[in-house]
Amino acid sequence: MKSGFKHLCLLLALFVGAGTMMTGCDFDLSALEDLNIGFDEEVVEEEDYVFSLSATLDKITIKLDNIGFLGEEGTIVALQPFQYFRSEELTGVATETEASPFVIGTYECGTSQELVIDRYMIFYPNAPQNTASTLEGQSVSPYTDGTILKYYVLDSRDNILAGPKYCSDFDAINDFEEPYPAKSIKGVMCEDTTAYMNYITDLGCSWVQLNYVINSIFIPNEDFDGNGSVTRARQYTEYKNAANQLCIKDEAVNATYENVDYIDYNGRRYYFSLNAALGYDNTIKAYNANNIKVTLILLTQRWCTNHYPTPYITYPALLPQTGLTPGKEGPYMQVNTSTLEGANYWGAFMEFLAKHYTERDENGNFVNGFVDNYVIGNEVDYAQEWNAIVTVHQAPLSLDNYLVEYERWIRIANQSVKKYYKNSTILVSITHNWYTSSLNEYTPKNILDTLAAKTLAEGNYLWGIALHPYGADLPVADYWNNDTKNKGESKGMNGTLLTSKITYTNLEVLQLYLEQEGKLCNGQIRPVHITEGGVCGPTNNADGEILQAAGIAYAYYKSSQLSCIKSLQYYRFRDHPAETAAGLYTGIMYADGVTLKKGYYILKYIDSTDSYIDDIMCEELSALGLGPNGCIGQIHWTFLDQPQGYGFGRSTWQELMTIFPSQFDWSQHWDESLIWPETARREIV
Repeated sequence: MKSGFKHLCLLLALFVGAGTMMTGCDFDLSALEDLNIGFDEEVVEEEDYVFSLSATLDKITIKLDNIGFLGEEGTIVALQPFQYFRSEELTGVATETEASPFVIGTYECGTSQELVIDRYMIFYPNAPQNTASTLEGQSVSPYTDGTILKYYVLDSRDNILAGPKYCSDFDAINDFEEPYPAKSIKGVMCEDTTAYMNYITDLGCSWVQLNYVINSIFIPNEDFDGNGSVTRARQYTEYKNAANQLCIKDEAVNATYENVDYIDYNGRRYYFSLNAALGYDNTIKAYNANNIKVTLILLTQRWCTNHYPTPYITYPALLPQTGLTPGKEGPYMQVNTSTLEGANYWGAFMEFLAKHYTERDENGNFVNGFVDNYVIGNEVDYAQEWNAIVTVHQAPLSLDNYLVEYERWIRIANQSVKKYYKNSTILVSITHNWYTSSLNEYTPKNILDTLAAKTLAEGNYLWGIALHPYGADLPVADYWNNDTKNKGESKGMNGTLLTSKITYTNLEVLQLYLEQEGKLCNGQIRPVHITEGGVCGPTNNADGEILQAAGIAYAYYKSSQLSCIKSLQYYRFRDHPAETAAGLYTGIMYADGVTLKKGYYILKYIDSTDSYIDDIMCEELSALGLGPNGCIGQIHWTFLDQPQGYGFGRSTWQELMTIFPSQFDWSQHWDESLIWPETARREIV
């Protein structure tokens, strides 16, 4: 018998030992519904013309074919990402809606043409310089990287014939092999490397995530009053301190910042605090030193008078206001890229991160650590709670206009990070809600539908998804039972694309969704990283722990078989007091910071050799009375020998994956090598 078979028997044994067999589910497997519900019926039609842009390190190539009517002359123009023509219907909250374009060249309509231009151009010839003097006589670069611009073809009457289009294929400054290749999809969220790094390495994780609050990294180019209005542009002078660190000062307001870096972006210089980034750097380097890949979750605190960044990246509705009754305001906001300075600050910041976390020394070592991918915001379908643009006192933006703002935000981020490393990935964070929203805001399916269509039309790029597939009710440990109950929050869950939620029980629905033609990126399925989605062990007792362990095992086995899922970064390592107060115990260590749960050992050994079944798990679970002598390694044989798998119609572990019937055929997709990849297998010492 294959060793892998014994691994999966452990999962089944956990379900048995917990007394929560699927015989208790309310879902009727015989009542199969139309599994085609919600799938796109229309075939994605390609444009009948060609308009595409690609870039080398110093040139941009524009390809055009069959645009407009033969014999007419067109004009190729460019705009900043926050600028729009009067004829464009969806502009978000941007105010430059009658912009004057930057002329690139001419085009003989209806013909095939290829135009090569300089990648770096002086888009703003009279841009104000925000530094009084620079180090050693250096000047601020006046150039704009053409890959941040959007391009159009206009006719002689300035009507849009094609566009907007962004550059979607360009060479990166750094060209190196993938650092720290992942051994498996296994990862964890851990907030304290100093205390717990030995546990993270013991778990054999390939992935971790880190919350990165961006406010303290920015250094303002302006002074503001309490209402967010600019009172003065700062005039910095650059100098080196005794440690040979770059520093800046503005003597007029007695402002000095030591150990800074800068990015010249779109004709202006933007400064960032290396001292504020140092704590993050040390954490990232510590993970990298143990061959662990890092996901950064970028969060922006709401603006206040003593916080950076400046009001330029805060939406006007979120600036301090008087006369308003406080509402249920969430802690984080979306960065405002609807203006020149907001878009510049954000683009420069993302270039800073990309440059900072790809910088290498003469030996090829990463100076500040390496970051694999970036989550932009948190749970963007819960806009008021996590990704605010307007206050609770205002009507939310329409979905289309909200996505104009959000897609501009992530597009600028994508162009910035891929300038430095081509394989960096921008991730869109969504909750386990899918076709419904408990906050009556935006649904993840509608967000992804709109994003996919918009990016396909305007220059496709490989953004991915940061998914949070908790069970329907977060504090419920046996989510596989609870999700199938046709009541409460889980009402409407099924295996179609119109399911109310996507959790671990029907995770394959997301795979089916992303396999649709219109959701692909140049034929490639979009990557999914599970960055939240813990399993609650509700009480401090053995039964709670074994339920949690079963749920972790199920989540890992299912996730490992779906090609879209690149990592399962389990949330979280240690119980957090603020969450346990609300009944949520997703940690695999108790809040005391010492006591490990059964789930820890499941996660540790789940992608290694099977010797733990007989040696480790029997010892760990003996107190639960599971089978002869408490040995879980003996129970699974008894379980699998039962006719029809204990009476709920499943006789194999592949069949157990199908809790909700769907188009996904688990018997055709099962591959044990994905569960225990050779690179991840470890003998137990």
